[in-house]
Amino acid sequence: MEKEKISSLQLFYILIGFEFGTLSLLIGRDFVTHLEIAFKYLNIYVLTLMHIILPILFFCIAFIRKKVLS
Repeated sequence: MEKEKISSLQLFYILIGFEFGTLSLLIGRDFVTHLEIAFKYLNIYVLTLMHIILPILFFCIAFIRKKVLS
């Protein structure tokens, strides 16, 4: 059996889906609570790190690993 390789475009779509999945957890009855907590305690930086910077970082790491291992 040959291993199926994941292309960088497929990996990008997976990360985008994961991103929307995690953001959808904030949408609902707790959305306002999350915003209030974020602005009250200035955790907006933590939310920014968690939802924007880390997925981009993980994508870059995965892309570099793919290039190195190929």
